[in-house]
Amino acid sequence: MGHALALEPDHREHHSTEVRTGNVVLDIGDGAGGLVFYTSVHLRWQEIEIAPVEMPERKTHTEVTERLVAGKILYTGVFPPLPVGDYRVCRPEVRANERFTIVSGQVTQIDWTVCLHP
Repeated sequence: MGHALALEPDHREHHSTEVRTGNVVLDIGDGAGGLVFYTSVHLRWQEIEIAPVEMPERKTHTEVTERLVAGKILYTGVFPPLPVGDYRVCRPEVRANERFTIVSGQVTQIDWTVCLHP
């Protein structure tokens, strides 16, 4: 069963300057979970890259985009459904090796709205 968030999916490889609106439906459930990063403007149009802790070579990434949610601009990185397990951040460098867990049927939401750039 999919879970709706007030975000719109965008998994294109190029940078888009448009602000996204609408809903995201993540097809998560048995064995898969969702992942959303909320960031500061400093990561806009940059990629967040993650990898399973047990398989570091299986990296995946998504772009941080602007999204209009309830009249407010948010900067988010929305990943497609991911297999359950422990993951680590590969990029951005300032967040490298932070860890989190993807849980079956749930959306993991990570708040990076506090900027950690040097």
